[in-house]
Amino acid sequence: MKILKRIVLVLAAFGIICAGFLIAGIFRYTRGVPKITPKNDLTFSAGTEIGLHDIVDIEEYDNAGICDAYWDDGTVEGLVITDTGSSVKTGSRRGELNLIINARGYSEARSAVITVKIV
Repeated sequence: MKILKRIVLVLAAFGIICAGFLIAGIFRYTRGVPKITPKNDLTFSAGTEIGLHDIVDIEEYDNAGICDAYWDDGTVEGLVITDTGSSVKTGSRRGELNLIINARGYSEARSAVITVKIV
């Protein structure tokens, strides 16, 4: 009986240790997933430079940027994204502008499409 109790205790301790590693891995993974939160009711003047952090709040990321921009009709007339993706320069056109934001964290990458008004 003593041997059986020891075997059960060793197996239970091993199970608890494995569960601890599993829970720690889950927390580590979720801390490495970026969280992109768009800011509300965004309106900018034509011919301005829109920065990444002017349109979104990003948490838990290693790098982030604006990877693409296009007008509501699908054209890219007058739009210039900086090399680092930290901002986009708008031309003289007015309308709705769609910005695709990418953020990469430790565990995975996320993206979001943010629509802003250019007046």
